[in-house]
Amino acid sequence: MQKQPRLTVDMPSKVHILIKTACAELGISMKQFMVESALKRMEELEDQYLAKKAHKILKDIEEGKEKTISWKEMKKRIGWDEI
Repeated sequence: MQKQPRLTVDMPSKVHILIKTACAELGISMKQFMVESALKRMEELEDQYLAKKAHKILKDIEEGKEKTISWKEMKKRIGWDEI
C-alpha cells in the first residue's frame, strides 16, 4: 500500500479547540473536517477564477476584441443544423 502524503498545520490552541469541539458535535474526525474544508475552499477559488475569466471575456466582447457567432451559425458549424 502506498503511503499517503501528510500535512502538518500549526495553529493557535484556541483554534484547535474550536475545530475539535465542532468535529465532536458533527461526529467527524478532524482530518475529515480539514480535508473537506480545504476542498470547499479550492472550489470557491476555482469559482472566483472562472468568474474573473468570464468577466474578462465579456469585456473583450464589449470592446470588440473578441468575436461571437449566432446560435444558428454554431449549430451549422457542429453539424446540428441537419438534425
